[in-house]
Amino acid sequence: MVKILAVILLVLMLSVGRDRGLQAFLTILMNVGILAAVLYAITLGISPLPVSAIAGMLLTVLILFYQNGYNLKTKVAFAVILAVEIILFLIGMILCCKGHAGGYSEVKINLDDGLFLDGNVGLSMLQVEIAVILLSLLGAIKDAAVAVTSAVYEVHENNPSLLPSQLFGSGLKIGREILATTMNTLFFACVGESLLLFNIICYWGYSFGYILNSKALFQVLLYTGIAAIGCIAAIPLAAIAMAMTLKRRDGTGAHGGRSMTEIQRQLFALRDQAYKDFHKKLIPTIDSNRIIGVRTPVLRSMAKRCAGQPEMQAFLHALPHTYYEENNLHAFLLEQIKDYPTLLVELHAFLPYIDNWATCDSLRPKCVKKHLPEFLREIRTWLSSERIYTIRFGLNMLLSFYLDDAFEPEYLLWAAQVQSEKYYVQMMQAWYFATALAKQWDSTIGYLQTDRLNLWVHNKTIQKAIESRRVTDQHKQYLRTLKR
Repeated sequence: MVKILAVILLVLMLSVGRDRGLQAFLTILMNVGILAAVLYAITLGISPLPVSAIAGMLLTVLILFYQNGYNLKTKVAFAVILAVEIILFLIGMILCCKGHAGGYSEVKINLDDGLFLDGNVGLSMLQVEIAVILLSLLGAIKDAAVAVTSAVYEVHENNPSLLPSQLFGSGLKIGREILATTMNTLFFACVGESLLLFNIICYWGYSFGYILNSKALFQVLLYTGIAAIGCIAAIPLAAIAMAMTLKRRDGTGAHGGRSMTEIQRQLFALRDQAYKDFHKKLIPTIDSNRIIGVRTPVLRSMAKRCAGQPEMQAFLHALPHTYYEENNLHAFLLEQIKDYPTLLVELHAFLPYIDNWATCDSLRPKCVKKHLPEFLREIRTWLSSERIYTIRFGLNMLLSFYLDDAFEPEYLLWAAQVQSEKYYVQMMQAWYFATALAKQWDSTIGYLQTDRLNLWVHNKTIQKAIESRRVTDQHKQYLRTLKR
């Protein structure tokens, strides 16, 4: 029958949870294995307390890190669970010793099966009682700790400017929401476990006063009471631990050893979560935790409004930045610079820190238009760089400013001579030549006719040119014949 129930459980978990369901089922099997090892170790005469302590550690690690993943939330929850278990161990030890809670109660010992029990089993029933209490609490405490740490983490991710006290308050508020449900769960578990005891009491006609002072009732309430204390303790501990951990991380890691700056606070105030969820898919080279979710027009408006302010001047020199939007804001601030020598200094300082195509392609300095001949020297330098996005920026400058009136055929050669196997370099080469076909067909088509581009760039150029509305249908038809 147990096998049948196990198969039914597995089928249901797979049908509903799929991979996560299978992972949860395997976790249950491993938990059963650990508990079986505990029982076997106790039968060998090993003290129940150290065995249960080791088993509790293993169960906690298994449930948290195998089932929920190894991350900041589970690491903090693990520390909270250990702290609560230590507190409850001390409380349980005192209550069990004072109440003589170990072993069979006076009610159960008088049952028929109690007559056949050996009075000398060679075990400390007090230790067994404490071990049972600690192991039975793990599930409830784990649920409370993980729920609060996860909630506080998400609150912080959506509003990193919150103070630790505000995060702690949010954690307590969320904890109160789950506390009532947890208490009800513990209560009904207690009632369900005690139904047989209540039946025995009714059958033998014990008085209310006798039951109220009985060891049997004390044992039942002991489990539930300590579990309730554990859940209640876990909520504020998890909230304060997660709040302090997040702020410590922000102060020493996520912001390069600095507390969150005023500009970062302004950016987070402009956050659009839906935009972040969409935009992070477009820039896979950036860790999603570094994306705030501020729309580009909002950033451009902020740069235009704040350009020239002392705070922004300090921001330009505070490299490297932490967030993707900070880099974009930096790029848009450079576009506002009107003095050409100043622009070059700032460009050379910023380009090594560009780490994605979107920031690179959004940077198009306006004052360059008045200095196109001099700017070519900088472009040649960038095209010979070893940095992916510095090369891409140089190609983008050729595309943006040198395919119209300032065009010279030799610029095509500069772009063709760029040798790189990096996707984001080759893609910009293809964009450049596809745009050149639309604007300078006669000078550009020869690069495809004579196979002067590498295979990937050659074919991607043709693809992008065919997709363009600026290339005539006749030219598109001819381009299809040049595919390699």
